[in-house]
Amino acid sequence: MKSSTPRDVTESNFRATWSSSRGASLRSPNAVLELHKQHFVEDKGMDAVRERIEARRREGIMEDKKMAREHRGRLMSLHAEIDHKFKHSMKFGSASIWTKEERDRIEERRHDPDEARQKMTQHMKELSKTYCEEKAAMTARVWAKPSMNVRSKAEKAKIEESRQDPEEAMIKMQQHMEDRAKSFKEEKEAMMARIQASPRTTFWSEDKKAQLEELRRDPDEAHQRMETHLRSLKKAWDEDLGAMTSRVNASPAMSFWSPEQRREIEDARQDPQEATTQMTQHMKDLERTTKERKKDMLDRVSRSPRKTFWTPEEKSIIEEVRRNPEEAHQKAAEDMRELAWAYRQEKKGIMDRVNAIPKKTFERPEVTARRKYAEELRKQNALRGKGGDPL
Repeated sequence: MKSSTPRDVTESNFRATWSSSRGASLRSPNAVLELHKQHFVEDKGMDAVRERIEARRREGIMEDKKMAREHRGRLMSLHAEIDHKFKHSMKFGSASIWTKEERDRIEERRHDPDEARQKMTQHMKELSKTYCEEKAAMTARVWAKPSMNVRSKAEKAKIEESRQDPEEAMIKMQQHMEDRAKSFKEEKEAMMARIQASPRTTFWSEDKKAQLEELRRDPDEAHQRMETHLRSLKKAWDEDLGAMTSRVNASPAMSFWSPEQRREIEDARQDPQEATTQMTQHMKDLERTTKERKKDMLDRVSRSPRKTFWTPEEKSIIEEVRRNPEEAHQKAAEDMRELAWAYRQEKKGIMDRVNAIPKKTFERPEVTARRKYAEELRKQNALRGKGGDPL
């Protein structure tokens, strides 16, 4: 088993990860390297991190819009299919997808299962009998023909001359492989000698090598520097958190409820167990009174002579109000479209009012960035403490 060195542990402790809007962690070494260069080499700080987070957010929004469009398309196709089935059932008086002519043809072709099984058994026996006869005749014709070969006599004589003993062929191949290995070893030694004799070259210029030496640092020194940086970030975050908490506690309470509404809520508030007991007793009382009323009503109904609740005028009005099922279906569809349009308008108004409310926060942007960065590092350390691989 390969043991990890202190440098490997140090490098694994400071690996960054992408997190999508759905909470899934994405491994991106190129993005991690770019963040490291912008943060430590180019000294861009958290601005570059926020720009990349914004780019990821825009990509997530585009994916969500695409999924919403596909979902609307599926819903529209489903509604169209349901409308088609309703129209078909209203037109032909049946919820089946088959027409009357197709159902008649299906009924004509339908027969008894036992009869179909017997017929299929007889058919399979006849097929087996004819197959055996045809196979026997074909075999007889094949055996009756003389042997055929695609090679001429000259080619067969040449093949016989080229044949050799297997052991002789193996010895010859072993000797060939040994010669190949010997020649390869000699060529490799000559190539290594030429490489050792050539002057040492590099693709980096003197300025670039000097810059790389300046950026190179000891792993232990980098680890200590990062720990010092994290302690300073934690101290600054604690100070900002204390100041923010004091400002929040000093600010007046904010609520969407008016003082009268808050007083009504406080008056209506009660203990959960007491409310449960009270509601249970209330439901028992309702059940008892309902049974008593139902019993009295059934007694009165059983004692009263059989009659109808509708007067002749009301019955005539009911007959006039009756209408065709197709007309009722069309009217119901129009009513549903009107309700859907009203719902969309109301939803749009609600969203406009919600979006018009300004966003409020007591935290400065740089404090938020430092807090998120510290939380991300703590999560990575917690995962590594549980034995998980760094993301």
